[in-house]
Amino acid sequence: MAEHKVSKVTVIGSGSWGMGICGLLAHHAGRVVVWSHEEEVATSINACHRNPLQLKDYTLPDNVYATNSYEEALIDTEAVVVVVPSAFLRATCRAFAPFVDEYVPILVLTKYQISVVGSTWDSISVEGSTVPVDYSDPVNTVSHFYCFCFHFNTSI
Repeated sequence: MAEHKVSKVTVIGSGSWGMGICGLLAHHAGRVVVWSHEEEVATSINACHRNPLQLKDYTLPDNVYATNSYEEALIDTEAVVVVVPSAFLRATCRAFAPFVDEYVPILVLTKYQISVVGSTWDSISVEGSTVPVDYSDPVNTVSHFYCFCFHFNTSI
C-alpha cells in the first residue's frame, strides 16, 4: 500500500455527496471512516462497500468504513469533512463536537437552498451573490454551495 500523508479522515454524512467525497479521500488517506445517521447504510458500507440508499451502483474503495457512532468515527482522526444538509449543520456539529480534538481541521461542504415556489423573481440575491431562478426546475429551488474550514476552538 502506498504511503499516505493522512492516516485517518472522517466524513460526517453518508448521502450521495458523502459517498463521492469518501471515494476521493480514500486515494489520499490510509483510512476513511464515514458517519451515517442510518444504521442500515453503515452496515451495508461495511459489508459490501455500497450505500443502499444513495449512489447504489457505486462501490467504495476497500479502505472506507462506516459507523453510526460519532465517537467511533472521530477517534484518532486527523481531519473531518462534514457533508450534511445545511438545515442540520449546526446540530450535527454540536453533536459530534465532544468527540473531536479542538485543533483537528473541519472542512464543511454544504448546500444552501431557498424555496422560490410561486415567486415572480428572475433572480435572487443570497449573501451578495445573484443567482438566476430556473423555473424549469419542478421544485423551484435555488442552491448555493458553500465550503469553509474551521476548528472547534472557534465558536459555532
